[in-house]
Amino acid sequence: MSTYSHILTHFQLEGQLQKLQAWGGGHINHTYLAEYEQDGHRLRYILQRINQQVFRQPEAVMHNLAVVCTHLYRKWQKAGLADLERKCLQYVPTRQGQAAYVDETGAYWRVLRFIEHSVAIDYVQRPEQAFEAARAFARFQQGLEGLEVTEIRETIPFFHHLGRRYAQFQQALAADVAGRKAGVEAEIELAHQQYERNLPLLQALEQGHIPLRIVHNDTKINNVLLDAHSGQGLCVIDLDTLMPGSLLYDFGDMLRTFTSPVPEDEPDVSRVRLQLPLFEALCRGYLPPLRKLLTPAEGELLLAAGHYMTFIMGLRFLTDYLMGDVYYKTRFPTHNLLRARNQFALIQNMDQQAAAMQRILKEVMR
Repeated sequence: MSTYSHILTHFQLEGQLQKLQAWGGGHINHTYLAEYEQDGHRLRYILQRINQQVFRQPEAVMHNLAVVCTHLYRKWQKAGLADLERKCLQYVPTRQGQAAYVDETGAYWRVLRFIEHSVAIDYVQRPEQAFEAARAFARFQQGLEGLEVTEIRETIPFFHHLGRRYAQFQQALAADVAGRKAGVEAEIELAHQQYERNLPLLQALEQGHIPLRIVHNDTKINNVLLDAHSGQGLCVIDLDTLMPGSLLYDFGDMLRTFTSPVPEDEPDVSRVRLQLPLFEALCRGYLPPLRKLLTPAEGELLLAAGHYMTFIMGLRFLTDYLMGDVYYKTRFPTHNLLRARNQFALIQNMDQQAAAMQRILKEVMR
């Protein structure tokens, strides 16, 4: 049994610990599955240590988690939401009533209730998966209404801020510490062009033309749990990046990650293309439930959001390549460059299919 079992004694957990083992394939936090037995019943929990190299303000992460989980549970309970225990992420408080336990080294630990009979997938293969995951994210966004943006803290400053990401790219380009600038002139030129093109979304947010909302900020497919039997979208997880931002960030990141069912490091860049059936399913799952919430300005920028989030990701990969691969894990020297090229290829394919995408949006929003 893991040497971390003593951490669990600081939380309000009943029963006898039977098993504690490493869990999942996440790359950020250290995650373990704890199994308890109480009165002949098995109870399972997730134990996590927050990665403080990524989240420099773990108290903000846990503040947000506690505020949002409490708000959603009370709101959905009052509304009579079916299967609430599996649709709302729940944390277990410490014996002092806190959301996290801080050990003698300063590390932050938390315990979450395990959602039984659920699965997470890494790639969307069928339209119904895109629909169900998008609908779960829409329910999550609806649930956040009623919380003031001022109640939520920023966990990663300027996370999706294009201006800051572009400045980091320019610094990496000027320094060229890894000597990689030569040979990627085409990607560098594309980055300059795409920066100008994608500025309007950032400007619309900063100038108040689109509202600042509480949003998830990392809406990839494996941050939604699906029912293991029916495939229904159950619970939105991984709330560490939840903070003030734009609903367009979430829609754009879903568009980026749901609609091209190949890995971010697909060796054959020609396979990177947006699948219209997946795009339509995403739109039908996410947009109708939020029709009353979306402003006209947000509606006009939905397609631009896909470009924005895809470009930011490509720019981050290219920046890391120029810096010598200091942030993302790589398996070969051009790994980050391949990732960047895939993101840029997806942008180009979005352009090629823009008319069809616009028709789908118009039909869904009618």
